Amino acid sequence: MLQNKLDEDRKEIEQRMKGNVEAFTQEEGEMKKAFTEANESNLWALQQRHWLESGNMQKANHEEQQKFIANIQSELESRKTPRTKPTEDKTSEEDAEAIKREQEEQERLQREQQELQEQLERQLEEQQEAEK
Repeated sequence: MLQNKLDEDRKEIEQRMKGNVEAFTQEEGEMKKAFTEANESNLWALQQRHWLESGNMQKANHEEQQKFIANIQSELESRKTPRTKPTEDKTSEEDAEAIKREQEEQERLQREQQELQEQLERQLEEQQEAEK
């Protein structure tokens, strides 16, 4: 009889434990679902905030670029001499220097050719004298 009582108590405890495990499992599922929904909601809010801030930064950068371009254009317009003239002068100077270098190179080549001609003439005279 005592054994039967113990068996009944054990079965009752097992039933309560099963009920507790089922309740815990159900609560765990509900908590996971709530956490996932909250997480998704937070992620969505963060993403919207990021898009808003990103858009604001793009607008600010665009405005800054437009101001920079306007400043450069106004500075160019305020100059009295056109920008192309210094470039043309520089090109003319570079051309003049290139022509001068070319002339110097031609003069150097002519001097070397003259020196070689004189050297050949001397060798020819020496050879003719040696033959006599």
